[in-house]
Amino acid sequence: MTTRETTGVVVPPYIAELRGGGSKHRPVSEPLATVCASGNHHGLVVPEASPAVEDCGFRMLQAQEYAAAMAFPGTYRWRGSKRDRVRMAGNAVPCNMARDLVACGVESIS
Repeated sequence: MTTRETTGVVVPPYIAELRGGGSKHRPVSEPLATVCASGNHHGLVVPEASPAVEDCGFRMLQAQEYAAAMAFPGTYRWRGSKRDRVRMAGNAVPCNMARDLVACGVESIS
């Protein structure tokens, strides 16, 4: 019998943020922390039937997942290696954020 069957505990998937030896986690429903070109990695953790550590799945986010987190459309075409694509997504500014920053700047000088 698994822990899920005995306790009813279900741990939802979450994002593990790995930075310089430290780690934080957040639900997949929340926005990612800053995606930068280097020194910040995100992993998707999908717990299996039990919340025990050995039952958790872990993988690094793919370049297209970083791009989606930065609000790039799925049809956007990237060039370069996987590492290049992650770096480019990390150095990008989401379109809605750029729009809002420009609007604030225009409003402050108007």
